Amino acid sequence: MPGLQQAESILVKKGLSLHSFFLLITGLRRLCRVEGDSMLPSLNEGDVVMYKPINPEKVFAKEGEIVVAKHPLDPQNLIIKRVQGSSLSGLDLRGDNNSSSIDSRQFGLVSNRFLIGIVEKVISKY
Repeated sequence: MPGLQQAESILVKKGLSLHSFFLLITGLRRLCRVEGDSMLPSLNEGDVVMYKPINPEKVFAKEGEIVVAKHPLDPQNLIIKRVQGSSLSGLDLRGDNNSSSIDSRQFGLVSNRFLIGIVEKVISKY
């Protein structure tokens, strides 16, 4: 099937396999674009992360994982941060770039119910 091979070739150039594309179109994975430099050097502004949506009542993020969460002070906006630690009180979410990140050091622990998903793949803008 030439059309399928061409589509797969385009997806691979963008960092997506056919399997990843299937997960996206079925809603099993979602995309989020990185804004700002709070996650440098791991994530650059303009990168896109593919994340697995989760039920925060059933899935708990592990230390070291990069997550997508609702901003605790502005739940209409999303943040992408790394889990520094977790407790019954909430998640300690931090940016990798300490000097440029607004994170749990400023807004405190984030309730697990604000967790949207766990990042599985980074599609670099470069």
